[in-house]
Amino acid sequence: MLSVNPAFIPRNHRLEALIEAAVHRNDLAPFEELLAVLARPFDDQPGYAAYMEPPREHERVTQTFCGT
Repeated sequence: MLSVNPAFIPRNHRLEALIEAAVHRNDLAPFEELLAVLARPFDDQPGYAAYMEPPREHERVTQTFCGT
């Protein structure tokens, strides 16, 4: 199961946060960090455990760019 189910996936609330940082603060650090995490989605990365968490209530993305 571990070899076919990634521990890290690009969750909407994380993508929204990095887009917000890049567009409004010209800060690409969140993008670069997520890119590093997703480069090894099946590996144990305890320092990035927060990326495995579902969104908290205030982080929920209810509408995406494609309208889903």
